[in-house]
Amino acid sequence: MEFLILRYSLVEEQQDVINKVEPLPIPKGKAIMTVFNNGDREFTNNKVEYAFVGFSLVNSTNTYSFPKERYLVGKLAKLRKAHVGKKIPGDIVKHKEDDWIPLITIFDLEKQYILVQKETKFGDESQITNTIQAGLRELIRYL
Repeated sequence: MEFLILRYSLVEEQQDVINKVEPLPIPKGKAIMTVFNNGDREFTNNKVEYAFVGFSLVNSTNTYSFPKERYLVGKLAKLRKAHVGKKIPGDIVKHKEDDWIPLITIFDLEKQYILVQKETKFGDESQITNTIQAGLRELIRYL
């Protein structure tokens, strides 16, 4: 499996004049967790449906040890409609079904990196990065 390694950077802006803002958490990368606090997040970008699904913090196991509350892991998925045929007696009936294409996605909350699986069925590298940016931009902007 190949992964893209992306860098994100959260910058705290001085907006005290307009409205009171809360400071970013320490480490700053933990601010991304607010996007996933309410469960799965679906969004539309360029008339295509996407979703961040199943994100949770990684816990250490008996086999592997991970730093506490450092990695947030889940999937970024793209919805495609699959044209399928169902066989019934004497005929084949065409219909559409949801075909979600998932990419394993890991947020490093301390170093502010995003590791995302590369999958050509989802799109090229620029489409993957643009989708992540579109899904997070509005929510992070108004923390």
